[in-house]
Amino acid sequence: MGTSCVLNPSLTKRPFAGVGRKFEAGMLSRVFLLIHPAGKELYDLFEDLRDGHNLISLLEVLSNEILPREKGSMRFHMLQNVQIALNFLRFRKIKLVNIRAEDIVDGNPKLTLGLIWTIILHFQVSDHILLEQKSLICYSR
Repeated sequence: MGTSCVLNPSLTKRPFAGVGRKFEAGMLSRVFLLIHPAGKELYDLFEDLRDGHNLISLLEVLSNEILPREKGSMRFHMLQNVQIALNFLRFRKIKLVNIRAEDIVDGNPKLTLGLIWTIILHFQVSDHILLEQKSLICYSR
């Protein structure tokens, strides 16, 4: 099996239509590439985040923390894994509105995209804050 991150061609041709928010293929590609260093290959965002493993892997890569996970493949395990990810985000004070573990496990496109968008925005803003703090410290010296 190759080490490249493979995307479903239907996901890269155009923004997602009919889900309320345009989520462009470039942003989607970045999400896939963030998970890829953890050894994950994704083909369909809605399907591949359902078990919670890839969602936890994404959060581990972004936060440099290791999160617990359930190893089974039954719905209960999927719900537990997604709930672990959601609890981690809430612990980090990331506001999640009307996103439940069941929604992600069921593959709800709007809520899955909303969750990924929230994660991207939070960690993008966090990176900018850290850079600003470092530049202020360097400037004050």
